[in-house]
Amino acid sequence: MPDDDSRTTAQQSERAIGSTGFRTPGWQAVGLFALLLLASARFAPTAIRRWDLGELEQRVRYQAATLGPNYFEFGAVRRGLGGSIVHLLSPNLAEATVAFHLVFATGLALAIAWLFRRLQVPASARGAFAIIALVIMLQWGSDGGRTDMAVACVLGCTALAFRCGRPGLGAGFVGLGLFIHEASVIFGVPLLAALMMQSRAGSRSDRGQWIAVAGVIGLALGAYAGLNHLPHADPADVAAVVRSKLSPHQRVELALYFALSGIRGVKTSVCQNLTDPSYWVHPFGGLAVMGLTCSALGGRVGPHWKWALLASLPGFVFLSVVANDISRWTMLGCFNIWLLAATTPGRAARSRLRGLAPPGLALAFIPLVLSGPQIIESRMFAPSPLIEAAVRALGGARTPSVEEALDRCDPTWAQALTRN
Repeated sequence: MPDDDSRTTAQQSERAIGSTGFRTPGWQAVGLFALLLLASARFAPTAIRRWDLGELEQRVRYQAATLGPNYFEFGAVRRGLGGSIVHLLSPNLAEATVAFHLVFATGLALAIAWLFRRLQVPASARGAFAIIALVIMLQWGSDGGRTDMAVACVLGCTALAFRCGRPGLGAGFVGLGLFIHEASVIFGVPLLAALMMQSRAGSRSDRGQWIAVAGVIGLALGAYAGLNHLPHADPADVAAVVRSKLSPHQRVELALYFALSGIRGVKTSVCQNLTDPSYWVHPFGGLAVMGLTCSALGGRVGPHWKWALLASLPGFVFLSVVANDISRWTMLGCFNIWLLAATTPGRAARSRLRGLAPPGLALAFIPLVLSGPQIIESRMFAPSPLIEAAVRALGGARTPSVEEALDRCDPTWAQALTRN
């Protein structure tokens, strides 16, 4: 339960927000919610409407394989919470993966719409918030079944809890999300820190709240570390069962390798980054996209930028080094910036978001993230296909495919999860 100080802070924040005179009409929040749901099904709208299991499996076989490990069949396996939710949704792994995506997409859309409804900024600034939220959801909606949607839902619930004066509860969401994917903590802890520091800028920090948040996160990390000491199936056995639930395909094998091979897979990802001749373009594009997001939602460079960088950069930089899906980490960083801006007290937000600059910058977000010629082989590596295409047109090198990187960095990867 929040203490009296946290309740008072939340009430004062509400009064400050309400005093701006700007209110978001309810129909706009409902409309945004509906658009976000439509965007979340971008990966297979026809297949979802007909619930064609054959086509759905083709669309999500990689993601379904990563969600195969679960607590019910395999014991205390890493990232088993997401797989356990999938296991309960349907006996068909591909069908359950799509259902998992849609369930968390609905929760995420609700969280975004709730925060959007409480924005106290001019209409032009609300347009910027809506555009960026929609583009981010379109990106997640093009890759159905990833745990990113669940992680984003966790981050959204964290911001909602903080908005209600319950940072400890927000930390609880982050800790729970750790058992779906580590990105929940990697992005969630910086988000919590930025939210708390922004709300208390210029005032004495509440040591009790910091201790509560740290304690909850510490308990979650301790439980996560303890999984290895609890009974669980061997990775090769997990892989064999998951294979039996899906049609044979190389993407299934790739998913199992990166999900179950542990430090071996991490080393391969680091090797892939080190041997990619155009690697630098990917994080550069990600930084450009996050910078544009911050400009559209935070106005001129000022205090907001400090907290926005805290919320987005640590997770982005870390995962860009140890993993390859830099487009994914960029979108999570942008979403943290969105959440931070959406919880900024109304008077402060109003002072920064004036005129047509916010929606103009938000509109620039669309081609930067969603467009790009077919010269880009994999958008997963490319936070901004437009920037990547421009570099390629100027003579930049091609990014090797995952298969090429595996042949160079781990030639025996296909035998990593098989019994001799």
